Amino acid sequence: MKKIFFLLLLSILYCSCEEVIDIDLPSSPSRLVINAALERLFDNDGSFTDQATVRLSMSIPFFSTEPNYVEDATVTITDLSTNQLFTLQNTSFGRGTYENRVEDNLTIDPNTEYKLTVIHNNITYESVEKLNVSTPIDDVRQVKRNNSFDEDEFAVEIKYTDVPNMDNFYVFDFGWGNLQSINHEDFFEDGKQTPTTQFFDQVKNNIFRIRFLGSDERFNNYIDAIVELSGESSNGPFSTVPFKARGNIINTNNPKDSPFGYFHVNEVYTREISIVPDSEL
Repeated sequence: MKKIFFLLLLSILYCSCEEVIDIDLPSSPSRLVINAALERLFDNDGSFTDQATVRLSMSIPFFSTEPNYVEDATVTITDLSTNQLFTLQNTSFGRGTYENRVEDNLTIDPNTEYKLTVIHNNITYESVEKLNVSTPIDDVRQVKRNNSFDEDEFAVEIKYTDVPNMDNFYVFDFGWGNLQSINHEDFFEDGKQTPTTQFFDQVKNNIFRIRFLGSDERFNNYIDAIVELSGESSNGPFSTVPFKARGNIINTNNPKDSPFGYFHVNEVYTREISIVPDSEL
C-alpha cells in the first residue's frame, strides 16, 4: 500500500512540473524613443568640435531583442539667438542615427538656447536646452582591486577639479551605453579637486575611454532613473515596464503623449587609459 501511495505521489509531482504557467505581462503602445545630444567636444589642441547626434527608435515589447530604428524622420537643431536652422542627416549606419554635416559649421554658444525638433508620422517633438559646462579630467589611473573575487573586474580612479562658484552636476560616459551620474556635493566640493573610483567588469580592449559631461540636476536625475530601470528590466528602460524616467522632450501635438528619451547639451572632456591585469599593478 505504501509503495502504491509513493508511486501515486511521484505521478502527481511529475504532472505538476508539466503544467504551463501563463504570465500576464504588461503591454503598452509603441512610443518614439529620442536620444539626442548636442556636444561641445574638447580636442587635444585646446579647441572644441561641436557635434549633434540624434538616435531614433520605437520602444519594443518586453521580450523582443530586435531594435526598431526610425530612418524616415526630419530632425533639426535651431540656434534660438539667431534662428539659424541645422538639418541633421540620416547616416548610412542604418541605426536611426542623424548627425550634422561638417560644412554646417555648427558652433555652440554657452549663452544660447538650442531647440531640438523631430517630426515623425506628422507628429512634432521639441525640447529646448542650454550648454552645461564640464571640467577637464585632471588624472586617471587604474588602481588595484581589494577583496574582489572577479578576475575580470577592474577599478579606475578619476580626479577632476570642480568649476568654482557654480551649482555643478556631472555625468560619466564609459561607453557601451554606460552612463553614470556623480553624487557631487557642490556645497562641500566647490572649486576643489575631487577623486572618485569606479568599478567595471568588462572591457572590449585594453584601451578604456572616459567621457566627462557637464550636466544639470534634471539630467542627473534622469540618468539615475535610467540606471535603476536598466537593472529592473531585461530589455533596459524602453520596454513595457512602467517608465519612471521622464525626459525633457514634449509632443507638441499631444503633450500627454510624450516620447521616451532626453535632449542634452554638454561640454565634454575625454581621457583614455590602458588597462592591465590586476596582478601587474
